[in-house]
Amino acid sequence: MRPIEALERHFGYSSFRLEQEAVIDWILSKKDALVIMPTGGGKSLCYQIPAMIFDGLTVVVSPLISLMKDQVDALTANGIKAAYINSSQSDAQRNDVFRAMKGRVVKLVYVAPERLMAGGFIQFLLKLDVSLFAIDESHCISQWGHDFRPEYLQLSAIKKHFPLVPVAALTASADAVTRKDIAVKLNIQEAQLFVSSFNRPNIHYFVEPKRDPYALLSAYIRQRQGESGIVYALSRKTVDALAERLADDGFSALPYHAGKDSAVRNRHQELFIKDEVKVIVATIAFGMGIDKSNVRYVIHYDLPKNIEGYYQETGRAGRDGLRSEAVLYYGSGDAIKLKRFAEVEGNPAQTRIMLGKLKKMVEFCESMSCRRRYILNYFGEETQEYCGSCDVCLSSYERIDGTAIAIKAISAVVEVGERFGISYVTDVLRGAKSDKISDSHKTLQIYGTGLEINDEGWRTYFRELVRQGYLIQTGDKYPILKLTAQGRKVLNGEETVTLVRPVSRTEPSKTAEDFYEKDLFEELRAKRAGLAREADLPAYIILSDSTLVELAKYLPHSMDEIRLISGFGEVKLARYGASFLEVVGDYCKARGLKSLIHLKSPKRQRAKTDGLQSPDGKANNRAQAAKTDTKRLSFDMYKGGKTVDEIAKERGLLADTIKGHLASYIPDGDIQVEELTPLEKMPAITNVVMEHGSASDGLLKRTLGDGYSYGEIKAMVYYLKMKGEIE
Repeated sequence: MRPIEALERHFGYSSFRLEQEAVIDWILSKKDALVIMPTGGGKSLCYQIPAMIFDGLTVVVSPLISLMKDQVDALTANGIKAAYINSSQSDAQRNDVFRAMKGRVVKLVYVAPERLMAGGFIQFLLKLDVSLFAIDESHCISQWGHDFRPEYLQLSAIKKHFPLVPVAALTASADAVTRKDIAVKLNIQEAQLFVSSFNRPNIHYFVEPKRDPYALLSAYIRQRQGESGIVYALSRKTVDALAERLADDGFSALPYHAGKDSAVRNRHQELFIKDEVKVIVATIAFGMGIDKSNVRYVIHYDLPKNIEGYYQETGRAGRDGLRSEAVLYYGSGDAIKLKRFAEVEGNPAQTRIMLGKLKKMVEFCESMSCRRRYILNYFGEETQEYCGSCDVCLSSYERIDGTAIAIKAISAVVEVGERFGISYVTDVLRGAKSDKISDSHKTLQIYGTGLEINDEGWRTYFRELVRQGYLIQTGDKYPILKLTAQGRKVLNGEETVTLVRPVSRTEPSKTAEDFYEKDLFEELRAKRAGLAREADLPAYIILSDSTLVELAKYLPHSMDEIRLISGFGEVKLARYGASFLEVVGDYCKARGLKSLIHLKSPKRQRAKTDGLQSPDGKANNRAQAAKTDTKRLSFDMYKGGKTVDEIAKERGLLADTIKGHLASYIPDGDIQVEELTPLEKMPAITNVVMEHGSASDGLLKRTLGDGYSYGEIKAMVYYLKMKGEIE
């Protein structure tokens, strides 16, 4: 069986995503692999497909019992023989699995690291035909990772016992240091490194000021009644309090953290997985153990400790590929609190690393640049795109004369002796009555003179003054503000200061997935829920939300048509095809709707990224393919006589997005820059691009102001690059 045949037969897709195909081919050649692929990117298929093709057994090391069960249930639903061995089973159940392994009945078996390395189990495996070891969540083996688990260190012995069996180590988030450590600890230093894009385009990122966070949280969830979401908080106490308050306010919410009895944790998780509870409030102990694909939002009520953890936790939203949101409530007080937890007793080097990671997390929250771009850059992935789906890119900003604000802020820093951080100086400006404020500082002339601006406003301006070089922050654990020579010029009246502030936020552009029969989708969800209860399975294992969306969009009228819907493999087509076809048929008959299956392209495809790398970190970048289909479509419509506004309306996109598509054709000579950018605006845009470079569309837009659109700016950037004026 070829990999693509296994994919179509068991999973119902006709093409691989990201680096899946390259990874699978490499593993099938019986070579070791280190796979970095985003949560929701399909890491599991990278070893599940080889497991179906190899003659022998695939052993999957997984850290959590719930994750094992989830994976085995999903495989079984797709007609694949799989099992797990863990402490939740009786001796009789475990013996049944051992017999199935000896009898070659199962193709995959999931075990915890400590179970695998137990002497008796290794000896048992040595008697079997083992074809592959897959180490899931492999970052757990590294002390440089964000979720180190000592029991993973035992896995270094796999290669000693099975030197000829390939090992595939997989993780969603690992920086360069962690990747190298994983390879060393697992004794797979010669493994091929596959790095897929870290971009999750369907996740929209928002950082909101942490003012009255419960009001923000409850309002957000109320607007999304019926959708599944995860709320992360730092402490168990906060988790319990939030879950109780949400439940008291009528929300379907339960708590989850390591302090709960295991039976309670398992029950709460099961209710959430089966959509019987919509919201789980949890510490970071929750999430690694589930594969729930229809989580529509992840909210961080408190600041995460590092970008790796934040990325992995937000990645639990939208695993089905549908639009989802990641919202973080940020207050600088959280950062101060977390610095105490970053200290590793007796290990100053590790402490510095943890503080450095926290500093990057704070920088992410305080940055005025695209959130998505920051995340991708953090993981070493370059991008210059305006994402159009984060709070920064969706906000409009105005430039103001901030000299008076800057003088007041800088004066406060000087008057407290340049010995305190942003929060303290803000409290002085706001006239805080806190005992933390020195009595001598309460008598300063500057004390209480900043009441016209709220706390978060002052913090934002301080961060902007640091960014522009008027102030600097020194110290790792407790950064303090100090004056620069440039800042002194402001105090002396020798320099003016321009600041920016957000004035409005637009909604993200609609995409093709937003257009489908919403009422039919709800009927299909109800049918799925009934089938899930009968089978005692989570609803998303029956069919994912993305499959239901396709049914509600393309309205298949026959079994031949329904097999063209992504997610219907042979087993699911036989089990559930007729049931869902009946729902679609009745809906269409009542409304006189015809099938639209002819509009559907081949089963869901995602373009591969060009991030295949070798263990030494040198990229083997593939040449970029021709213009993307979406850009080509805009170009063809434009050349067919439609205006930018007409194309935008017809495609459900912003006019600026269409201009961006067209601008990519300027270097080819197919589009002239003056078609997209008025002549009178070109000099100003050129000056700003020459001054700031082309790296950040958001910065260029904020500098130029509301009179200039992203599309006009993008067109000039392409033009200047073509002329060799900029890189």
